[in-house]
Amino acid sequence: MRWRWIVVVGLSCAACGGPSATGGTGGTGGTGGSGQSAAGGAGGQVAANTSTGGMEAPGPTATLLGTVVDTTGAPMKDAVLALCSSACFGAATDEKGAFAYVGVPADHYKLEVRASSADPRRMGVPFFPVDLPADAELSLPAPIILPETGTGTMLGSGKQIVVIDSELSFHVDVDQIVLPFAEKESYLAGVRVAEEHWPANVPTDGSVLAVWSLNPYGMTSMSPIGLSLTTALGLAPSTPIDVHMVGLGDAELSKVATAAVTANGDSIVTTTDEGITDISWVVLTTQR
Repeated sequence: MRWRWIVVVGLSCAACGGPSATGGTGGTGGTGGSGQSAAGGAGGQVAANTSTGGMEAPGPTATLLGTVVDTTGAPMKDAVLALCSSACFGAATDEKGAFAYVGVPADHYKLEVRASSADPRRMGVPFFPVDLPADAELSLPAPIILPETGTGTMLGSGKQIVVIDSELSFHVDVDQIVLPFAEKESYLAGVRVAEEHWPANVPTDGSVLAVWSLNPYGMTSMSPIGLSLTTALGLAPSTPIDVHMVGLGDAELSKVATAAVTANGDSIVTTTDEGITDISWVVLTTQR
């Protein structure tokens, strides 16, 4: 993937970062969340500079406006954004959590949002697909929400059960883990995300049972990571469940495993040898 920069008016400039769509280093997309409208515009502008010579972007262009907040609704200043297709455009939010991409090439993108490196909290990384048609000015209908995942559990070696919270645990073969670029600590952390904070690529058709945001974003496993829950999520014994993850490459929600409520009706476990491989977002749904 090639790297390109942006010229920022009123904002600081940030390079794209994180796992690429091909599993190397590069930028990926992000998720949006529910909340107050961002249609009021952003506090700064991002003007596309798509060549090392600083020339204007060739062909049709578009504009993307939005805001970034935490789960309390507080604006997240200096959050780092990467808008990526065949090239990546970086940006950062202003003191109101606002951002604006102006004059970027019209294209299908993935938008990824990370908390500022100065933020002491470990925050989930929303990422989602964005279509920017020619001459469009798209205001995201709601702020992008970053949940706090907590510090998590350090990983050892071999097979390990990692408790994420009071409900969710992962069954991990630590020797199969691949850390994301520049990540120095081997850990797992996560938080169950309330429905009003679900990312934009989680369906709202009533099929979703629970959603978790995980860290470290971009970590992968060469073998499936099984999961178990200490709750049946209100379902009857033996009810089948689909396990989905948001793929690091395409930012799309995809089914990766099946699970079921145990016969005694007090927990949920994935089918043997099935599970997630990308540490991003986990979504449990009724079986379709």
